[in-house]
Amino acid sequence: AAAATAPAVSFGDAKSAAARKGARGVVDGGGVFTLVALLSATSRDVQTYALAALVAVCEVGLEDDSLRAVVCERAAAAGVSRGLAPLLDDADPRVAGAALDVLGALAATAPR
Repeated sequence: AAAATAPAVSFGDAKSAAARKGARGVVDGGGVFTLVALLSATSRDVQTYALAALVAVCEVGLEDDSLRAVVCERAAAAGVSRGLAPLLDDADPRVAGAALDVLGALAATAPR
């Protein structure tokens, strides 16, 4: 089977109320923990989708101060560093690139 291309996961316009509500649902519903847990999946496609979803949640967090700290706190509590470390050195460029994107998104989302 052909490898899938990197997914385009988005909550839409990060400034929209619907995007904030969607991200808040992911964060409040334990979705950050679930996404971090999926980083250890054996499927590269699952890993890439989880990474893309983490980036999307972080992007919304950039526009919503009430989400900003919570996203980073939950990702850290879920062990995102342990989950990302092996993916940054992955032979699949989709996975390694998406892991790098998550690092950048988390750094941008971190409370100032």
